[in-house]
Amino acid sequence: MQSSMLNYKKEQQESYFTFLILFIVVSFLFLVWILIISMGIIIFKFDPKWALLSLDTWIYTAGFFILFFIFLELMFYFWYNNGNHKIEGEKTNQKYIDDKKLYVYTYPKEAKGGIFSKTYVLIDENSVLNLRCLMISPGELWNQKET
Repeated sequence: MQSSMLNYKKEQQESYFTFLILFIVVSFLFLVWILIISMGIIIFKFDPKWALLSLDTWIYTAGFFILFFIFLELMFYFWYNNGNHKIEGEKTNQKYIDDKKLYVYTYPKEAKGGIFSKTYVLIDENSVLNLRCLMISPGELWNQKET
């Protein structure tokens, strides 16, 4: 379940990034279009409504869309960074041996108490794996003491 939630979070992050790219591209295209319209009016002496709308209407339209995109970006940003939507991984106290991160794996996972064998395996120069295998369960241990 944790990994599926993390995948969902990654997908959300990617969709927000895609939306940001879309915002930048649309804003740039509006800017270029307004520059083309203004050059047509000022330099080439075209009719002020040669691009279906007047220059000031295009500027207002671009401003409206840019403000709309900024509003959506802020909404996504605050929704994404809200503490209720953050997904925390497992909180563990990290242990180190000889400045190497220690990863502990216990077999069987639910086993508590009893006698375990401990095997340390060097994974890489920064990591060590501690394999703990249950050799004698607590029930077997206490049954031996009673007899």
